[in-house]
Amino acid sequence: MFRTLEELEELLQNGKEAERQWVRDPELLAESKEFLRTVRAMIDREQRVIALDGLKLADSYWEANRDAREEDDEPCYLGTRVRIVKGTLHFEWFRNNARQYLGEGKPKQIFSTYLRKGRGSRYSDSHFQNEPKWARDQIGTVEDGYELLRKRATLLSAIKKNLRDYEKILAECFDDGPASPDSKREPSLQHEAESGGAAQAGGNAK
Repeated sequence: MFRTLEELEELLQNGKEAERQWVRDPELLAESKEFLRTVRAMIDREQRVIALDGLKLADSYWEANRDAREEDDEPCYLGTRVRIVKGTLHFEWFRNNARQYLGEGKPKQIFSTYLRKGRGSRYSDSHFQNEPKWARDQIGTVEDGYELLRKRATLLSAIKKNLRDYEKILAECFDDGPASPDSKREPSLQHEAESGGAAQAGGNAK
């Protein structure tokens, strides 16, 4: 059973030396592992919140694209998508192309070419300079939002990396892993401390 914040705070006070002696290493390790598990779960949740925000932006672009076709405006064959691949958030643009002839009676085949974002948090305007005005305006609005979401996702990735580093130091503190030659912890506690563990996650924003 994990201690409450108030209970932990109480143990930090002067005069609680005797009570602190009853706190064993496996308990401290379990508390820290629960911290890692909780923060990682919160990061995964926030990553999906960011993706949801991005999909709302993508939906607005596709709606404008459909409206342009229905109103016989100049077409734009650019598309956008938001996805999570192996822990990495992607906010992407692609160009749809049709192969004109595949044989008698066969429908056109559509294939997509993804645009290169390059460095930075947004796509270069040069990718879109030849598109219709309605599309440039809509893409600019979407990219304004994507840019902020990419920055948020990048910061989340930095937190993940810090958590991995923190987990390594935690293992050294409690000898929870490969034996450390200079460990000063109680050897008999190592096996007890090895139960559980947190899954690692990585990723960045594209």
